[in-house]
Amino acid sequence: MSRAMREISTSGYKGASTEFGASKWRIVNGPFVTVWIHNVPWASKDVMAAPQAKFSDGCLDLVIVKDCPKTVLLSLLLSIRDGSHVNSPFVTYLKVKALKLEPGQRVGDPTMGGIIDMDGEVIARGDDGINHDPNWMDYGTPFLMEVDEGLATLFCTN
Repeated sequence: MSRAMREISTSGYKGASTEFGASKWRIVNGPFVTVWIHNVPWASKDVMAAPQAKFSDGCLDLVIVKDCPKTVLLSLLLSIRDGSHVNSPFVTYLKVKALKLEPGQRVGDPTMGGIIDMDGEVIARGDDGINHDPNWMDYGTPFLMEVDEGLATLFCTN
């Protein structure tokens, strides 16, 4: 191997660390209404989903809405405008460096696997023995997400 090739192979990006042996893990069991993962406070101009999120703090903000009565859910949806929904006992708010998402079975039909969507678009489903859209992926194993601090630098002017 040439010297130039050795330098490229030793200095390039190696990917996120996946060594979690010494990490402190928390387990939060469902059922959940929704699980949001953010790194900025605002999901849209009038939805402050993760009020404590900061783009450059090296964390993901995990917002979990637990199963709750419909009246409570309506109240949470109305209070999401200013971020006060995170004060509800039905909301768990965590700052995390990594998370593992293991969707369970669907509530109301435990024979069917859970669904994962992004912005309302189904991207993955659990195994339910039914052929679906080929663009969906099966999540036979849990999703592991990790912050890779310092991977990108943004320069902006106004």
